[in-house]
Amino acid sequence: MTCEPLIKRAKATFDEAEVYRFDSESFPVHFESNKLKAISRKGTSGVALRGVKDGRIGLSASTDPSRENELIDRVLEISKFGSTASFNFPEDCNHTEVNIYDDQLLTTTSNDLITIGENFIDKVLQLSPQLVCDSGIGWSKGTKKIFNTTGLYKRYSYTQFYFYLAAKLIKESDMLNIFVGYSSHTKANKEDLIQIFNRFKRSLNWSSNVSSPPVSLGEIPVIFMPSGFLQTFMNPLLSGFDGKNLANGSSPISGDWGKKKLHEDLTIQDNPHLLNGRGTRPFDDEGVPTRMINLVQNGILVEPFYDLQTAGQTGNNSSGSAFRLLGS
Repeated sequence: MTCEPLIKRAKATFDEAEVYRFDSESFPVHFESNKLKAISRKGTSGVALRGVKDGRIGLSASTDPSRENELIDRVLEISKFGSTASFNFPEDCNHTEVNIYDDQLLTTTSNDLITIGENFIDKVLQLSPQLVCDSGIGWSKGTKKIFNTTGLYKRYSYTQFYFYLAAKLIKESDMLNIFVGYSSHTKANKEDLIQIFNRFKRSLNWSSNVSSPPVSLGEIPVIFMPSGFLQTFMNPLLSGFDGKNLANGSSPISGDWGKKKLHEDLTIQDNPHLLNGRGTRPFDDEGVPTRMINLVQNGILVEPFYDLQTAGQTGNNSSGSAFRLLGS
């Protein structure tokens, strides 16, 4: 069954309905303790139906094409106990086209990936033969399609390339861990790999020259690099901008929009149209066009992330920020 007949049947059953379909194929290679560990190929596909009946939401999904006929009845039954719908599904509209597909990746073989991984690990071990490295490298391709009963039909295809290396060094009671990674819609070229290696080399050099903390009873300044800020502060900070937390009242910044709460030098933006960005996409997983979101502007809290439901619950518009797994 394709999405077209499924949405046609759903339209006859529900007040509103949406079909979300995806398929993907990935080609990962893994290294463990400096040696090749596994080569694999994985394929995933599925369809999710979300329906609104008498003001309540039902959702069900399947990865078995032979059972898609059961989705209508399952969603109808689940909707009797579902959450109250605070939204209407969007109509079809224009969106910004983004380039997130790299034809070059389609010809990348497992041997190509193995060569990249082995060469990188060899260079790392030349810096310090005692290092123990785990690494992953691979690429994937996929397509997403969204239909709804208001006439929306959107689809896009994408490719994704990733590489990471985690190195560990143990000396007596001391343990050193260094992690570097790369992710993009395009294949890493020679210059990209050199930059990744240089980041690793810099971290290794810094680790060999660690000063003892000063003896002080007062405050000691701590300086975070941009990467350290992202890993340490960004996720906890952005949880306050999550529309779900705002809708249920758990966000600590609910009443602070338009207020200066952070340093004036701090500006945080979410740009879903960034060239080769990991999260770049033309529209979100509900078919709403994506756009630049100014979360923080010169220390002032500007706007959060909303999907259709949380936007409706808070009296706002979706920011095009819906992410979903198959059953969510």
